[in-house]
Amino acid sequence: MKRLSIVRVLLFFTLMPLIQSCNNFPFPNGNDNFPNDNCINPVACYPFNGNAKDESRNHLHGIVNDAVLTTDRFGNENSAYEFDGTTSAILLPKLKAFDMSFNEMSFSVWTKMDEMGWGTVFYVQPDSKRMGAFVNYGHRGVNSIFWDHGNYSSGRAELIGVPLITEWEHYVFICSKRHNYMRVFRNNELVINKIGTVITLDDYNQVLNLGTGTGNVGHLKGKLDDIKIYARAISASEVNELFHEQ
Repeated sequence: MKRLSIVRVLLFFTLMPLIQSCNNFPFPNGNDNFPNDNCINPVACYPFNGNAKDESRNHLHGIVNDAVLTTDRFGNENSAYEFDGTTSAILLPKLKAFDMSFNEMSFSVWTKMDEMGWGTVFYVQPDSKRMGAFVNYGHRGVNSIFWDHGNYSSGRAELIGVPLITEWEHYVFICSKRHNYMRVFRNNELVINKIGTVITLDDYNQVLNLGTGTGNVGHLKGKLDDIKIYARAISASEVNELFHEQ
């Protein structure tokens, strides 16, 4: 017994420096905290908790231009961003940083629109091709949802004649080149399911815009919150989890 006790004491003093060094070692996201519990799986995650920082492990932080912090769908202050429809935007890193080179992606977002208009949720147009999502888009005076990947003709998935809702809504825009579909979920319901060849993007060296198009046009008037970007096509069950996430 006495020999066993001595072994335990020696083991304790041997391991203590290692334990202390682990406690002082920075976590992979560059600070002393784990990523947000809801931000472990996405390649980028923007809960907008007082800023436009990416709370995943990847540091894909946004730059805020004229968008202002506001209350989120739960009534929490400084937990969403409001866009004025004129100059507001949040600029994310270049598209290549999100690892979408295989044209597999999902974009989850909560929106609250003030009116029918451009409704640009996100947009990038590096060349003749483009990628963008639009909600409460006034298409010839009719409220619509557009999801463009590659171009706005054969690369467009759309729903014309959508009821205008000015409350918080959840959207997920999904593209899968591997399985040849483009999908849009609205409030946990599959509202667009386009089957066919997905037009690929070629240039990934342009920034991804939130709340605006390119050339200072297409500005969104409303709020965005809880954005999650995935470099894969997520499942309907994952969409359901995101919709019910607190």
